[in-house]
Amino acid sequence: ITSLFTSPALARRCTMILRVVLSFGLVSYSALSAPVNRDVMRILDATSAVVKQRVDVTVDEVGSSGYDYVVPAPASEHLAFIFAKQLKGAELSVTLKRSDATGKTFTIHSPEGSVVLRIRTVFTRMLTPLPASIRQGDDQFVVLEDSHYFLSPYPTTSQTLTVKLDGAGKSEIVDYTQLEPSTLKNKGGAIVFGPYGDVAAMASSPMRVHFLNNAPFATFTDVLREIEVSHWGNIAVEEHFDLEHTGAKIAGGFSRLDYARDFSKAMNAGRSTPAFRSLTARLPGDAWGIYYRDRIGNVSTSMVKHEKGGVLMEVEPRYPMLGGWKINFYHGYNIPSSAGLSLINGERYSLEMNFGVPYEAVSCDHLEVKVVLPEGAYDIEVDVPFDVRMTNDRRFTYVDSKFMGGRPVIIFEKDNVVKEHNVPFTVTYRVRPMAMLIDVGILVGAYLLIYIVVMFVLRVNLTLEDAKPEGKKAKRQ
Repeated sequence: ITSLFTSPALARRCTMILRVVLSFGLVSYSALSAPVNRDVMRILDATSAVVKQRVDVTVDEVGSSGYDYVVPAPASEHLAFIFAKQLKGAELSVTLKRSDATGKTFTIHSPEGSVVLRIRTVFTRMLTPLPASIRQGDDQFVVLEDSHYFLSPYPTTSQTLTVKLDGAGKSEIVDYTQLEPSTLKNKGGAIVFGPYGDVAAMASSPMRVHFLNNAPFATFTDVLREIEVSHWGNIAVEEHFDLEHTGAKIAGGFSRLDYARDFSKAMNAGRSTPAFRSLTARLPGDAWGIYYRDRIGNVSTSMVKHEKGGVLMEVEPRYPMLGGWKINFYHGYNIPSSAGLSLINGERYSLEMNFGVPYEAVSCDHLEVKVVLPEGAYDIEVDVPFDVRMTNDRRFTYVDSKFMGGRPVIIFEKDNVVKEHNVPFTVTYRVRPMAMLIDVGILVGAYLLIYIVVMFVLRVNLTLEDAKPEGKKAKRQ
């Protein structure tokens, strides 16, 4: 530029103008290349106590920074699980970008260009019973609140929302907010909102549906799982549960006769009732020594059925569970070490167990998992496929010694646990060979000490005899 103009000041001015023009062009290009939601199909499944959402979104012009997905408040407070993948591809990494009073923003690390994403989210305690209390035998109605629009930081060209309900007919829906176009499908079993076109970024329209939902609102308020690993051929698992019916609370008295009659009528009519009287757990296929009790010691009803790929255990509390009622129970089982423990390259042991609770239809407010490793374990590494809070502890049991430091205990904690969290996690570690020898030595020494004591007792004569006079002894001779 300076060679074209004789005046240096004029050259500097032209250079500055050129830079401004180029910068404006780059900004304009980046604005034009921002992601656009070309088509969004959103499905809200509210047929159970846990609300599940599936979003299929066709996105144009995804940049290198990925795709931002927003979970608005107050739904973000109930978010338990999020998963993303390409519709016909592999799973994509999802990271939390921002969390504040307006909600949570996640970044989905997707390929650049035009992609079709499938995003799944799960929410707990998102349905509000209305009325909050009902009498025994009444149906349970709940309220679902969300948005007609797909809340996104990008504009959306076309979108639809389908809300799946538990109603068998139109009379089962008390009311819902209508944003035309909206239609009822499957005799009131679903509501379809949309399609809506040209929706601006971060646009929202409050949606409220009041409908029948007699699904069992079974919730574990607190769960403790303890996994004790032994290199002598066994892994012992014991799980403690605090169960609560979090649906509409029961008002008035309870009649077992009325309950049996109402339950029979509902079964004959093919309908469900808000109360439930049993839960089903899926245990590992190698589980043995299964037991189930409540915390006051009563052995309640249970049934175990072996199936391909697992063991089904149906447990029945001492009384049916109605709204607001609680109960505590625990169960346990054993599995062979070979079913969960393996040796890697002859050096490291690898423990692989499922993280979540075995009751698939029940969500959990707070889960604590304790993994008790053998004495002498060290160089411990943990791989959990989602975020958890982790702490360490020590435990002394049976023949453990302070010389070896006791058994390492790895403690995981997580809130809002659902069925999707019941996936394997891995703990790898090394073991000092001397640790197992010390245990054997202690056992051998203990048995040897017992034998010595028994031999001593059997060989010592502790009876008392009267001394005989020497004179009488002499006469006999």
